[in-house]
Amino acid sequence: GGGGGGGGSGGSGGHYWLSSMFVQSHYTTNRLVLTGMGISHQLYLSSLKMRLLGRAATTCRGVCTLVSVLLYAPKVGGNNDATDSWGQQQLWRSHYHRGLDFQIYQVTLPLATDGYTFAEVALALYRLFNVVLIAVASKGAAGGSGPGPVH
Repeated sequence: GGGGGGGGSGGSGGHYWLSSMFVQSHYTTNRLVLTGMGISHQLYLSSLKMRLLGRAATTCRGVCTLVSVLLYAPKVGGNNDATDSWGQQQLWRSHYHRGLDFQIYQVTLPLATDGYTFAEVALALYRLFNVVLIAVASKGAAGGSGPGPVH
């Protein structure tokens, strides 16, 4: 039986041990099978790519660059001062490589931010601390804390 309470298979709790499983897949063709198994936390890379590209083309310009900077690992000892065909340093590449030093942290925002919109909190953090707020997760009313979609 898996997971506490012994609900491994059979009965209404037939997939209890899968209830907290997170699945990553390349394509959405497995969605129905995984949902039928009781797996509700599913990430599909093809859908994620399309959503990022859609956002980059419409409302979140630069999101693809942000993601690639976060995921890109430069070669150790590589030449970060790229030059063009005339030997001139390409400024955009220098800025791009500088961005590789940035890091993402998960933090708990102070209660003083409750009631403010994402944009208001993001702007305040940037102006005060030169920090870029990327996302906010809120427990919402059902979780007992947090104001829901406004934070």
